[in-house]
Order: sequence, then structure tokens, then C-alpha cells
Amino acid sequence: MSEATVKGYPRSFVIKWLVSLAITAIILLIPSNEVYTYEVKVFVAITALSMLMMAMELTHNLVAALLLQVGYLIFEVAPADVVFSAWSNQIPWLVLGSFIVAAIMERTGLSQRIAYFCMLKARGRFGALMFASFIAGVIISAFVSASIARTAMLCALMLSLCQAMGYKAFSREAACAFFVAYVASCDAGLIFMTGGNATLVLVGVLQQTGYDVTFIDYFLKAGIPNLVLDAICVFVAIKFFGPKKGTASSSEEYIKEQYANLGPTSKDEKKTIVLLLVLIALLLTSSIHGLEAGWVFIIIAWVAFLPGINLADKTTVSKVNFTMVFLIAATVTIGNVSSHLNLGNTIVETILPYIPTNKIGVCMMVMLIGILGNMAMTPLALASTFTEPIIQLALSTGFNPYGIAYIFLIACYQLFFPYEITNALVMYGYGMVNMKETIKYFTVKMIIAILFVLVAVIPYFTMIGIL
Repeated sequence: MSEATVKGYPRSFVIKWLVSLAITAIILLIPSNEVYTYEVKVFVAITALSMLMMAMELTHNLVAALLLQVGYLIFEVAPADVVFSAWSNQIPWLVLGSFIVAAIMERTGLSQRIAYFCMLKARGRFGALMFASFIAGVIISAFVSASIARTAMLCALMLSLCQAMGYKAFSREAACAFFVAYVASCDAGLIFMTGGNATLVLVGVLQQTGYDVTFIDYFLKAGIPNLVLDAICVFVAIKFFGPKKGTASSSEEYIKEQYANLGPTSKDEKKTIVLLLVLIALLLTSSIHGLEAGWVFIIIAWVAFLPGINLADKTTVSKVNFTMVFLIAATVTIGNVSSHLNLGNTIVETILPYIPTNKIGVCMMVMLIGILGNMAMTPLALASTFTEPIIQLALSTGFNPYGIAYIFLIACYQLFFPYEITNALVMYGYGMVNMKETIKYFTVKMIIAILFVLVAVIPYFTMIGIL
């Protein structure tokens, strides 16, 4: 039965618009005072409306992103130099450069070659194959910040593997394969500074508030513990959902066939490999040459267009998700305007009396904010809205903002239901895992993350001096 319409629009669409406008109106109707000033009121209203438009898919995300920056300016929430300061930050440019690099890797087939090569090294053993897939996802995440693209690619590879090996939908093997694909594409985004949009936004807010973060510095401090945590989650997926002992069949022949179909490494792939090696070298030596990651990615992307290199063309540019670039800039703007309005201090002063003053108490409160917040907002929205208040919270309680912010980032990626993170919806949408097993795995993964923060992350951050 088709859905009822109102003036030609689906009823659900109209209801979503009415709810969004009603919430915005309620925010605007709250009387102003010394704390809840006109600027703060309008800031919250514009931000809420924009986020609701994106969450409920009421319009194109580009329109919602533009609403933020233009709305702040038109209604005089903040001056233009604050509203558009996100574009002077490296983060939007890093996203743009990484998208071009990702398109080049896809165009040359290097992304698939990396994935199948890692799988081939597992020699068809199921557990080793899952870890090889994870490693492939980690490698690709260093260069492809679009985690949705990584999820789609790895899930497609896993679907092909399941079909070739006869792993039916909702089977243990299929569930394991897709949960690993999720971890390798989504959670792996926390290992590198360039691994995910929420990571980029959080780092951008840190930099905007005076806390510098380099590519290698982020990996050594936040990336290593996340790499270990993700590896544990892959191991748990194999133990919970992998084939029972003695029942696993080898997929080595299928992977060999797929890898062989790629043919010998092409000239363009070799040039791309050289370009990526230069990219890695520049990222690792940023303290020497002084170029931030965003400018490095843009330079590498520019080099790819040069005559004689010819790794990119007009088609490559057409594949760039410019909407996400504007969305990233808009979310960085939320933090900048929030800081301009001193909202971070206001929020901290409100919740500070209820927060334990000891290190574990503060860290667990931050985890709770991230986990509960993720049920209503995406990790990207959480990072853009709460990073600056989290930094203020750290300063108010006497702890290092780096450690508290990195723990908050871990919390932003914990979930119960697939709807909470788009990557999880993409993974679930392949129809190979059921809801019961998905909730079970995500819940177990969340418990593991909380325990890991308690027994490993907090001691590690304390040891290296960022907590």
C-alpha cells in the first residue's frame, strides 16, 4: 500500500518537517536571559534545524551545510571572520585532497589490489582472512577519509566472498565477515588523523583552540590504542560469529582468482604507489618541512594532474564529494561560533557540579556523553558540537584536553543500533546480518571499548602525558 500524501508530499515527509520546525520554534520561544542570549538562542536554533534537516533527510546535505554558515551571518550570531574561519583551517582542504587521492586509487584499481593482496596473504584461512581484511581497511583508511566509501567497498568484497564460499545470509560466517568489514572501515577511521570525518573535525577544533595535532603525533598518541582496540573487536567477531572448529572451508582459490583478474600492476598503479609513498613521507616529516596534512594532500592531488603523471582528470574531480567538503567546513564552523559565544564554558559550568573530580570519573562521564549523544546525533555532529565543551571540561577539571578529547572520540563511535551511524546502516543494508546479532555485537563491542578505556587507554594516556 502506498503512503498517504499531503499536498503531493508523503505524509512522513510532512511530519518530519513539522517536527523540525516545531523544535526550532520552541528553541526560539524560550525567553532570553544573561546566559541564554539572543545570539546563543539563534545559534542553537539554526544548528538544530540544520542537523534535523540532515538527520531526517529533508533536503540535500549541501543546503543544510550552507544554512549553518549563511544563517549565522545573516542573523548576526557571529561576524564573518568567525563564521568563515573554517575555510582558513586545513581540515576542509584535507578532506578535499583525500577525496581526490581516494578517487585516484579507485580509478587505478589500487584500492582493490591492496584489499585482495592482504586477503591473499591469509591463504584462505577464515580467521587470518578476517584479520587480513582488517589490515587492508586500516591501510586504506590512512588515505581515504570517506569511511562510507570504505564501508561500501569492503562490504561489497565480503558479499562476493560470501557468495563464492556459500556463506548464506544470517549465517555465522556472513555475520563475522560483515562485522569485520564494519570495524575495518568505520572504527579504523580513529587510527589515523585522516581516517574519518569526525576525527578530522575533532582535530580541527583542537587546532582551532590552540592545541596543535600532527599526523604522526595523532597516530602515536590516539591511533595506536585505537588500532589495538579494533584488533580486539575483530578477534571478538571471529570468536562470536566465526565458523565452528573444523567447519571452515578455504577461500584461497576464490581470492587468487579475483586477484589474478586484476592483472599485472599497471603503470598508473605504480605511479600511484610512488605518489602515496611521497605522501606518507611528507606526512611523517611534517615537523621538518612545516606543512600540515591538509596542504600535503592538496599538493599531492595537484601533482596527480600534471602532464606526464596523468593520474587524475576532469572525471576524477567529478567523483569528489564536494557536499562533504562543505559539510565538514560547516561542522568546524559550529565549533568556532560556539567558542566565539563562549558556549563551552557555559555548558561546563552547568554540568560541572555533577561530574566526579577524579580522572576515571571524568573519563567515564565523557564516555557516557558520547555514547548517549550518539543515539540522537551522528559522530560527525557530536564531534562538531561537543568537542569544544569537552576541551573546556578538561581544563576546568585539571586534565589534559588531548586525552579527554581522544577518549570522547572513542565514545562517539559506540552504538547499540545500526541507525546511530550511517556506516552501520550501510553494512546492515546488505541483508547478510540480522538485527538481533547486530545489536549483540555492537553492545559487546561497546562494553569492550569502555573496559579498554579503563584498563588500557587511561594508563597509556597518563604514561605519555596527555591525560
